[in-house]
Amino acid sequence: LLGLLSNCTRYNAAPAASEPEDNARIEKSIASFLMALQREQNDPLVESAMFHVLKLKCCYPQYDYSKVSRQMDVLALNA
Repeated sequence: LLGLLSNCTRYNAAPAASEPEDNARIEKSIASFLMALQREQNDPLVESAMFHVLKLKCCYPQYDYSKVSRQMDVLALNA
């Protein structure tokens, strides 16, 4: 996930030619992060995940984050 964030400016400046690959990478990173969160279930990790998702939204605005947002809401309620 952090690797994705470090490339934000490069992706923002680049054309959207690799958009499906970007989306697949984002989905995989977020899914693994959410799985780790579900195992841990503590507030600092949930807050950290929300922060990273917000940063990803800035870096990759073309990705549909609605599913992730719903998962984050559920995790936040259960934390």
